[in-house]
Amino acid sequence: MDEIGIILGKVVGGSIQCLESSEENSKFLTMRIISPTCELKPPVKDVIQNIEEQVQNLTTNAEIRELRQYLKDEIAKVQNTVEEILHILLNKTRKGECFMNGSILNPKTTSKSTYTSIQIEGKDCADLFEKGINASGVYKIDPDGLGSFNVFCDMTTSGGGWTVFQHRLDGSVDFYRGWQDYKQGFGNLDGEFWLGLDKIHRLTTAVSVAALRIDMEDTSGNKQYALYDSFAVADEQQKYKLSVGSFVGTAGDSFTYQNGMAFATKDADTTGNCAKTFKGAWWYRGCHYSNLNGLYHHGAHKTFADGINWVTWKGYHYSLKSTSMKIRRRPFGL
Repeated sequence: MDEIGIILGKVVGGSIQCLESSEENSKFLTMRIISPTCELKPPVKDVIQNIEEQVQNLTTNAEIRELRQYLKDEIAKVQNTVEEILHILLNKTRKGECFMNGSILNPKTTSKSTYTSIQIEGKDCADLFEKGINASGVYKIDPDGLGSFNVFCDMTTSGGGWTVFQHRLDGSVDFYRGWQDYKQGFGNLDGEFWLGLDKIHRLTTAVSVAALRIDMEDTSGNKQYALYDSFAVADEQQKYKLSVGSFVGTAGDSFTYQNGMAFATKDADTTGNCAKTFKGAWWYRGCHYSNLNGLYHHGAHKTFADGINWVTWKGYHYSLKSTSMKIRRRPFGL
């Protein structure tokens, strides 16, 4: 049995599975596309058990060779079927029903019945959206051909196609960190995270213009946003200097004040200890009107300006419940 693998295909990253197996006789395994909400059915295990029982009953080398050849032929047939299914899934715009977390498992005939992940890649989330992927989730992208990495794509807010690079949600991740952490990124893409300054730099320099949207929510469930028509972050040599354009939105403009500033952390701060004083990491300008990487106080706080502050909406003594910073190339959706 060392050359026999069981071919299975399914969508990963959630509970949705888009392929079903069915036993038409004791030796034949087929696959077909079914409802996007389907689950893999139990008979696959029965088929495997049946095959194993037949192998145990083989008595001659001729019988073994005959079964081996038969299985190889059937595996080839199923492989072709799966490849056709994958081609359909990858090329038809199915609005993301069968693309959970941006990857499909490509079945391979291996001795250990393992799977090889096929990633549905794009240059960014806007690129994926325009290819028909409009379910929010984790996807793999490569903005500039220098290597791929995973991102969280917001495919619902304001037309979708947003690549999220910062998310505060519940205080589960410590954001009071040093330079290397902010350079490389930290957290969980399904929860709270900072994508990493190197990746943000790549994302903003790989397109002609990137827009920035910041969504905010207070502890009472009130939501506001800030939108900037351009956003870019320089490389590490320039200390990830910020460039931001014109503002529109409902939260007031608490970010333009930081324009032109280098990024600062508690261990790499050229702004007069702003990062240490206000317990964050940001593009400080002696010091800030916004501090979205500050401490997670969850609402009103007595300390001055060290929370997740957006001054033009809530002032220096109120820490927001959640924030999401995301970018999308311009133009988009043309």
